[in-house]
Amino acid sequence: MPHININTILLDGSLDGPRKVDMGVSRNCIMFVIPRENINEVADDTLLHQHCFYILLGKDDTGGPKAYIGQSYDFTARVRDHLVKKDFWNAALVFVSKTDEIFQSEVAFLEYLGITTALKIGNYNLDENKQVPKKPRISSSQESAMELFFRDIMLLTRFYNDCRLFEDAAPKAKPQPKKPAQAEPFHDFNFVLSKKGVNARIRYYEQTQRYVLLAGSTVMAEEGPSLRPAIKKLRADLFATPAALRKGDVYEITKDYDLPVTSPSTAAALCAATSRNGAIDLVDDSGKSFKDLYQA
Repeated sequence: MPHININTILLDGSLDGPRKVDMGVSRNCIMFVIPRENINEVADDTLLHQHCFYILLGKDDTGGPKAYIGQSYDFTARVRDHLVKKDFWNAALVFVSKTDEIFQSEVAFLEYLGITTALKIGNYNLDENKQVPKKPRISSSQESAMELFFRDIMLLTRFYNDCRLFEDAAPKAKPQPKKPAQAEPFHDFNFVLSKKGVNARIRYYEQTQRYVLLAGSTVMAEEGPSLRPAIKKLRADLFATPAALRKGDVYEITKDYDLPVTSPSTAAALCAATSRNGAIDLVDDSGKSFKDLYQA
């Protein structure tokens, strides 16, 4: 991007007074920064007696930033009305063409761009602008030229106290695409007691050491008196959910159910309703036991 020379002229020699900001010979936009109390001091500047785009800046009743965006054929004439009828503002930013090449249709288009852009950003109260102007009909070449001119307006506006009437405080970060979740490794085991109707398939997740009783499994319904109370409680919790459906002597598991257990033996005991050595009872499709794979 080419560098830009921006020159500031202090019209009364002070940092707080009126000043003129010029973008150099390569750009046509000039900004006047005029404190309210200094309006009369710049009234004789010929650049302010031509078509212009301007912004009045101040505070609203809550102390928040407020602005009025307008355009005129002569700012020094227009501002007299604003001095009488608008109390909120304390400074005006006035943008003109240094070669006087912007006229009524162009400043109307700049006003349209300014109001719609500021409303979209939403950093300033714009209730003094009673309505949003319609987009003026101008030629495509005029529109392109004014869009470039408005880019300079947005840049120069930042030179006044970092005014962000047309820009957010920080660029919005682009949402990053979500990385596809990596499937956690698991191993499936079978636990079968044909005479009791137990035919369970238990999935073991290696990283998190979780046990999941898969849908379609069947587990023993009746419990022996010697079954540990902790296992009885786990079974009661399972049977109280929609995941278990009583069918005669067994419960059929209708959807995958995370078993709140930490060992293969507890998982097997929950299914068989009696104590079991799950490390041996749980066998995969190739005939290898849980012990063969994880406890050898």
